[in-house]
Amino acid sequence: MASGIPLPIALDAIGMPGCSLLVSQDAVAFAANVGGTATATFYLPTAPSLAGLQVHFQGAAYEPGANALSVVVSNGLTLTLGVR
Repeated sequence: MASGIPLPIALDAIGMPGCSLLVSQDAVAFAANVGGTATATFYLPTAPSLAGLQVHFQGAAYEPGANALSVVVSNGLTLTLGVR
């Protein structure tokens, strides 16, 4: 759910045809493009109680002319936390 709306949410209505919001925006990080690569670092506590927790990610990028909003989104990524 994102703001009470079930996911995924088609983004056609805001000028992003063919794009969908796949994750809620519980946390947002910004990264600058340096040489074609942007990196964001997330720190997670090393607590065994978090084993099995799933964390979902989706990227967005400014892409002039790609659509009316000039923003594109990535596919979604799900990470499952484990212990070693």
